[in-house]
Amino acid sequence: MRDLLKILYLNLRGLLLNVAGTPFQRMAEASPSPARILFIRIDRIGDMVVSTPAIRSLKERFPAARLTVLASPVAAPLITGDPDVDEVILWDRAKGWSGFSAAIKKLRASRFDLAVD
Repeated sequence: MRDLLKILYLNLRGLLLNVAGTPFQRMAEASPSPARILFIRIDRIGDMVVSTPAIRSLKERFPAARLTVLASPVAAPLITGDPDVDEVILWDRAKGWSGFSAAIKKLRASRFDLAVD
């Protein structure tokens, strides 16, 4: 059952990226200086905590880039005041389609150069 949930979760994340029109690139294939970076962490608080060094590293590597984090409402407060994060986009699963739709609109408008999932 746990494996099935993981597969569904990963497929849903992939769908989110495809619907948003976000280019899905590996870091090595990314342009040398992306202007807009999306960091995706839409799961639990602990996962966001262990991701903060990665967020810091991205900002150090690309200091001029605008760094946006896609986060769940429960994890967003951990990074809202982070000086390395320029914007937090919420994806509230509890709101169903309206939460998904609101996140997609913001993601499409941002036209990210690099997505890190």
